[in-house]
Amino acid sequence: MGLGLIASRAIRPFNFFSSSRFLLRTIVSKPELQSSAAAADASPEPDLPPRTPVGGARVHFTNPEDAIEVFVDGYPVKIPKGMTVLQACEVAGVDIPRFCYHSRLSIAGNCRMCLVEVEKSPKPVASCAMPALPGMKIKTDTPVAKKAREGVMEFC
Repeated sequence: MGLGLIASRAIRPFNFFSSSRFLLRTIVSKPELQSSAAAADASPEPDLPPRTPVGGARVHFTNPEDAIEVFVDGYPVKIPKGMTVLQACEVAGVDIPRFCYHSRLSIAGNCRMCLVEVEKSPKPVASCAMPALPGMKIKTDTPVAKKAREGVMEFC
């Protein structure tokens, strides 16, 4: 131990709470993890209602003949031609997780986080890169789509 370390400890007063054992302490906010008595008093979390599309989201059609109809989780949605599957889901009010997509950037489609199931497709497709086609049936909340997204998250 050099003289510099001893001198620095003499100048700086000892702080009881700055020791390393207090840095590793975590705060538990869930009552069921704090004690068994608190767990008995805690009420279960309510189930969330199922997602439903907004229906009536504003979409600007330059030409009404250019509108196409797709089905997002069974709900019909009218969108302009040229929209992607991801944009059609946004119009329907369904949130799809994504990392690389932004409406003002070119489509990369490399994160694969926005995978959805499309009827008559052998495997999940990247919704940010797939153009929506008339009559397309898009399923966002199926076990196949969820498993594909979870598989992508394992690589992150």
